[in-house]
Order: sequence, then C-alpha cells, then structure tokens
Amino acid sequence: MPISILRLLASALSLALMVSTSATAEPKLEMHRVGVNVDDGSGWHPAVSTKGSFSVLLPIPFNDFTTSDPGKDEVSHVVGGKSSEGIKFTAVETPVTARTPVDIAAIPKSFSSNPANKVTDVSRSTKDDVDNLSFSVANSATTAHIRYIRMKDTLYVLTIEYPNAYRDVVAERKDKFFGSFKLKGKPGSSRRGIIRSTNGPRFGTGPSGLSRRRDGERACLAGLPLQRLPLRSLRPPQMHEPTPATMPG
Repeated sequence: MPISILRLLASALSLALMVSTSATAEPKLEMHRVGVNVDDGSGWHPAVSTKGSFSVLLPIPFNDFTTSDPGKDEVSHVVGGKSSEGIKFTAVETPVTARTPVDIAAIPKSFSSNPANKVTDVSRSTKDDVDNLSFSVANSATTAHIRYIRMKDTLYVLTIEYPNAYRDVVAERKDKFFGSFKLKGKPGSSRRGIIRSTNGPRFGTGPSGLSRRRDGERACLAGLPLQRLPLRSLRPPQMHEPTPATMPG
C-alpha cells in the first residue's frame, strides 16, 4: 500500500531538524491560528506565518502553527491547508543545522532510491547565497511538487501533495503558489536571489537518517488538522462559489 508522501515529509525534514530519542525532547506545538479565511477577492489567501519570516498565497484557508524541540532550541514554522479531497499546500521554515546537508542535491536522490517513487522535473539554481531546488515525486497513489530554498541560516520547504486524480486541478495553481513565496518586509516577488520555480517536490524514503524523526513531530507536520474545503473552493469563482465549510483532519 503506497505511503503518503505528506507523511514522509517529516522524515525528509530531519535533514534539517533531528529530535532527540529521549522522551524529554518531545516536540511542542503552538497553534497560532486555525481555519484562517482571508480571501483577497481572487480566490487566494495571503498566509503570513505568525512567528516565521515568510508569507505565501494559498488557494484555501489555512492553519498557522509552530513546532519546537525544547532539547535543541530548534523551531519550525508552518502554514498549510488541505481540501476535503486531500490536496495539501504547506510551507515550512526550519533552521539550518549541522544535520542539514551541505549539498541539497542529495534530497531528490534519496527519493529515487525508493523504486516506488518516480522523481522528475529536478531544477536547481543558486544566486546571492540562496540555493533553490525544486522537483516532483510521484508514486501509484499520490504526487507531490516540492521546492527547497536554502539560505545561510534557514531552510524553507514549500509542498503541494495530492491524489493523482486531481493533477489538472493542481497544475492550474502550482506556479502561483510557488511563485508567491516572500520574506516578511521584502517587497516584490521575494528576497533577492530567490528564483521563482514551478516544480517543487516532496520527500519519500531516503538515507537512514531520514527515518529517525520522532512520532510526535511527524504528527505535528502531517497529522495536524489542516483546513479542509470541498474541491469547488479551488476552482475559479465563475464556476463555483467558495464554501467556507471547515472540518478538522
């Protein structure tokens, strides 16, 4: 049975964050906002991370939260939404640590090591000390587009994951989501050196270190009640009017 790519993101993020195996290092969750509905009139919601340094546009309402590892003083900031059909948009900010790979090109290679995954559209660019990596990864049930943005002290991960049946729906919104990433206080398309990229990936299984993320943090990133809306809320307004029904899950 295929493993959810979203669930595996937590494992991949352990490249940047690794929690202790001791019970005392259980990550903590701080929920800032739930079901944020701030449609700007175009069907998109400006999602500004409360404690993070970034913002993105999401096509559905979202949750805004922070996870922290008290044992290492490491913090992750997340905004994300999920439609009732299982289409998930997520943006995560994590610190660069000694465990973050020097060469992020190792990340798509780790996905390819699993024969169930097909990695495509790998693209990388570096400018002004900003390293951009994007790719897509798919298995028999789901596809994900992922984009990594590595700066000196921070790693940002933008992800869209969806059941394969909704490929066309996601294709219409992928570019705007990835292109909307901005740092707070930076006008325009984002910080200098951040290249707009359209294909972002998600992580599957990889090197042994990827599989050691604690269950608690995995739950924070993958099992949290992201906003859920019917698919019609993702379609152009002239086709369907958005319905702001919200459910946990």
